[in-house]
Amino acid sequence: MFGALGPRRWVPALALIAVAAAAGGCGESAQPAAPRPVDYMPATASVAIEAAVRPGGELGQHARTTLAALGLSSNTVRGLGGALSTPGSPQLDYGSQVAPWLGERAGLFVTAGGRRERRLLDDLLASMLGARAGGPDVLSAGASGAVVLDARDRAAARRFVQQRASAAGAHTQQQVDGGWLAATPGGLAFASAGPIVAVGSAGAVGEVLATLHGTAPLAASSEFKTLATHAPAGALAVGFAAPGAAGELPAALRGGFALVVGDSATLLSLVPGGTSISVYAEASGVQRGTAAGAQAREAFSTLPGESWLAAGLGGGPAALAGAAQALGVLSGPSSATTGSLLAEVSGPLRTLSGDSGAWAGPVGLFAAGNGLLELRAAAVLRANSRASAQGALAQLAAALGSQASPARVSGAERALAIHLHGLPLELVAATGTGIDGSSDLIVGAGAASVELALKPPQAMRGSPAAQAARQALGGLEPTLVVDVPTLLGTLESLQVTQEPLLKGATPYLQKVTTLDAGIGSAAPGIGRMRIVATLHA
Repeated sequence: MFGALGPRRWVPALALIAVAAAAGGCGESAQPAAPRPVDYMPATASVAIEAAVRPGGELGQHARTTLAALGLSSNTVRGLGGALSTPGSPQLDYGSQVAPWLGERAGLFVTAGGRRERRLLDDLLASMLGARAGGPDVLSAGASGAVVLDARDRAAARRFVQQRASAAGAHTQQQVDGGWLAATPGGLAFASAGPIVAVGSAGAVGEVLATLHGTAPLAASSEFKTLATHAPAGALAVGFAAPGAAGELPAALRGGFALVVGDSATLLSLVPGGTSISVYAEASGVQRGTAAGAQAREAFSTLPGESWLAAGLGGGPAALAGAAQALGVLSGPSSATTGSLLAEVSGPLRTLSGDSGAWAGPVGLFAAGNGLLELRAAAVLRANSRASAQGALAQLAAALGSQASPARVSGAERALAIHLHGLPLELVAATGTGIDGSSDLIVGAGAASVELALKPPQAMRGSPAAQAARQALGGLEPTLVVDVPTLLGTLESLQVTQEPLLKGATPYLQKVTTLDAGIGSAAPGIGRMRIVATLHA
């Protein structure tokens, strides 16, 4: 159903669709008052995505420059026709069948979230990218969602919809407010009404049509309007997640999304800048302990300043579980030796994440050193007391059994050596006092990593990398800095660049010099997080 574009890839896929689609349509004029799909999506949408496909002016120029820097082809936009392909109908040709009537923007949404909706999101985006034959399998998915497109040529759009509906076996047809609606016996619906085209499940298309009768759309909902008011200008694509929608996302994204903003309503904005590309996240009532909260900044600030990767993940067991999940996602289901490495390294973090009482404070990750032999990397876990840190270490020792043995580390109070099954690498877990007097538990790649975490020559908060990140982030306080070429070189030396997620991302990461993230406030009660990738010139 959606194996061609697994859940790990649908958000990166959105970014590529938006950039490539925009570049493919750049240079064509668009009316400023062109309708937006979010103006016709139902307020009940749990996840909604909208992208500009014909931007002009500065936004179009930035889109073209970004596309070139990422090494992408504007032909990617042709995959948009895949989202409109339906079971039983021939494959669409974007250039001749969609482009002539398509307006400025395209979008998609799902309503009540769940397994079926996650599968529909995967299918829709896989079809857009051309990663699967045919269109989204709405009939089998049984989900509630639809693609919504701005139609600049309404007559041509209606002819298109009628042809696709007929090819799909739609027999129930009716006129709706100067438009046209058809549905198949299996519940797939096609509509061309007013300024939009909608294709999807019958229920979802019905909700789209209801907005033409006065039902308030998503764009008019208080949550969407509040966040959109504070969103950055120049967005090429936006994505909205309703409160609690993190639980409805594909599994590989769920933990990371919840780690960043918790259960808050969130608006994501993709903003190309020519030599950089940014993702902004505006969230209402960001919970304490998330990566968009103050604890992430605290965790980042005390990591070693010489790190080429430093990340503040927030606080509590969710942050620790997020770190373990990140390694698990990298390993992938088809890994062999490298998968075992990542799974083994993440094991102690998963064990520690179960002790929620010990990890009330910030959680951070860092990596430093040139080359594999000099690699220093660790997770730094700030406990709420010295006793809880030592208690967590004792529980870890009991859980690992013969896999762990006592060790000695300079500057540490207690330490364990953790032997990884069948791998020439030893982890060290130790308790000690951090540079700010905190009670820390550190899980690192060898004793030298723990020693650096406890007594770094310089803290990250005053480092040149942090200062450069503040500038790149427009004054936001950094919570993440990554020197991407060094990261890729290290991953290659660890032989993990062939892992499923990394293999697909590496060609694009090779175009990036630095990756920074930071947090701040967009307005009272509205948190802001920005992630910016600086591209090679």
